[in-house]
Amino acid sequence: MFQIRELPCVRVPASEAEHVIRALKARGLYADGYKAKRLADGVVAIPLNEGATREALREFLSNYGAVECFEGFEGGVGGLTFKDLLKGLIPEEDLRRVPSSYTIIGDVAVINLPEDLMAYGGLIGEAIANVSRGVRAVYAGSRVVGEYRVKRLKHVYGDAVSKTVHKEYGLSISVDVVRTYYNSSLSEEHRRVAKLICDGEVIADLFCGVGPFSLHAASLRRVVSYAVDFNPDALKCLLESIDMNGKVLKGRVVPVLDDVADFLDLVRDGSFSRVIMNLPHKALEYLPLSHSKVREGGVIHLYVISSSGSGAVEDVRRVSDNLGLSVVGVKRVLDYAPRKYVYRVDLVRDERLKL
Repeated sequence: MFQIRELPCVRVPASEAEHVIRALKARGLYADGYKAKRLADGVVAIPLNEGATREALREFLSNYGAVECFEGFEGGVGGLTFKDLLKGLIPEEDLRRVPSSYTIIGDVAVINLPEDLMAYGGLIGEAIANVSRGVRAVYAGSRVVGEYRVKRLKHVYGDAVSKTVHKEYGLSISVDVVRTYYNSSLSEEHRRVAKLICDGEVIADLFCGVGPFSLHAASLRRVVSYAVDFNPDALKCLLESIDMNGKVLKGRVVPVLDDVADFLDLVRDGSFSRVIMNLPHKALEYLPLSHSKVREGGVIHLYVISSSGSGAVEDVRRVSDNLGLSVVGVKRVLDYAPRKYVYRVDLVRDERLKL
């Protein structure tokens, strides 16, 4: 298997994919070394160079019914994977336990590596850098630790710099892979939620991390989004991102360094038209605190971990009953573990449901 990289892309009907791929390659817009992939419903996602502009893509968007997107794509160099380069350098039984994929955030690669394989970290990091163009640093680790939900990562190769800038839909997002929480696999979800938002909304983006939900919302709509987190490094990154994206932001992002419970205690009931709660392990615990802060008809996007959509809804309803909230939708967002997934459950405030 090749490395996984999050790239801009276009979705086209499978019947048009071969023609569109040829045309994109002819214009230098196709991301060389990465594979197009088939999605559900007869649609193919085609990876693009990060420099591909809306103007350059206009023909494909209008003539082929292409839709802009952002997905993870498999790729490699010269047909070799990083594990191919490790054959003979790491004992075969250990090499089998090295994950076949890793994540690239900006110009930093991160691989989930068990502690007992860390001794091979330098070799693994060098192999990753050799097959991934533009990677200047490699970090390895697996466990999420501490109150800030960050992975315990060790620098294993390249520049010992953990700060980078990652691109999502043309937005520049400042990330410190060691000190902040950020999941590049959620880039499509960040955009999906932003498209649900309307001009004029006031949003509470709770547990915001480096603020991708708020940045996407403000890039598409004239909104005010309060991005709340108690990790100072995450808020520093968000401030840098606001500065970098200043020319493309239509709305305002207001970083708030605070514990979410304390923040909710300070704001008045009915302050927000929408609340985003992306903390799958614990978001449900905060629902009794947050529900009253949403105005009548307002929306809560709540992220939970479950084995099924119906299970996710059932878990939420156990807490939301009698809070004046109605479940209006559920969407599977991300694979989490074997037979476990992250779901977004959408709720609407409806006082008539209160007992």
